[in-house]
Amino acid sequence: MVLGSHRSGTSMIAGMLHLLGVNMGDGHLMPPTPANPKGHYEDMRFYRLNETVVTDWKNPTLWDDEDIREAYWDLADEIGMKCSVWGIKDPRMCITGGMMVEEFTGGGTEVRMIIVDRDIKAMTASMNKRDGLSLVDSARIHETYLAARDKLIKESEGNGIKTIRMVYEDVLDNPTGCAANLASFCFGDEMPSSGVVSAAAKFVDVGLNRNG
Repeated sequence: MVLGSHRSGTSMIAGMLHLLGVNMGDGHLMPPTPANPKGHYEDMRFYRLNETVVTDWKNPTLWDDEDIREAYWDLADEIGMKCSVWGIKDPRMCITGGMMVEEFTGGGTEVRMIIVDRDIKAMTASMNKRDGLSLVDSARIHETYLAARDKLIKESEGNGIKTIRMVYEDVLDNPTGCAANLASFCFGDEMPSSGVVSAAAKFVDVGLNRNG
């Protein structure tokens, strides 16, 4: 699970994971957009479920429903039957992640969390640029998502769920080292080849991301 607020670099991390061999939603990926020209790496099936649970991403509230919980697990079960290592990325998981974790772990899926951080002033400026929201509103949205995410992380670490923290600025400064850390976290002793790690590192477009 890639956990970060909007404009924090979650798409960059998810793209690296995809190249490392983590199934981020093959055949169901959201297409690129002008705001994310290299792709979002979001599985549209999870995206639609999250869209149902969080109807307004700018003012998120969680709608908890047994049918939705079952839909999360059914989809996880379907994907897990096809591949052993797969991922989800959607900023709204900061809000819906607790529900997902309960369903996934209850069904026997091992959950690991990749926490993505970025300077909040940069995230706020990026949201202001992309969505035309005021800096005040952008900051409020980030604070809401990050507070929900931090609560989820605290609860998950208490339950023994493994986490790794990736800092956006650090990835831009050392993409190869960060790609290797991600590979080790996801695959352990069954690390992908150095060529695969190198390809994931090269996905990081330093010039694009420093200004995005």
